[in-house]
Amino acid sequence: MLIIRTISIVALAMLFCVTLPYAFACIGELRMRLSAKNCGSTLSEEDNGKYTAVQCVFLDMSYLKIYKTQTKELLAERFYRHGGVIKMHWFKDEVVYSTNEDSWIHDGIIKLPPTRLDKMLTFIP
Repeated sequence: MLIIRTISIVALAMLFCVTLPYAFACIGELRMRLSAKNCGSTLSEEDNGKYTAVQCVFLDMSYLKIYKTQTKELLAERFYRHGGVIKMHWFKDEVVYSTNEDSWIHDGIIKLPPTRLDKMLTFIP
């Protein structure tokens, strides 16, 4: 099952990486996603754990993924060229995340439930 998933992800990555320089960059990010080991998860606080956030760090990159806790469905994801931990603050209708050292500066907001665009972007490798 893992081999089929890996092959399909690589095929999709090559589909979106049209030119040679971009192909190498995309394959590098794909390799990072498949081999990230330093991961942790947290449950949303305001709605009794309806959503789960998983964040992984790989060398100088990190990513944040939001799942529906009950079904394990991937709803949104963000990637950064930053090797540190992503700080999150859960609210009733959004999660605010930051890769900055200063907690008052944030990188973005993911609406809860995530938008259709967030969900569609999870299919792009």
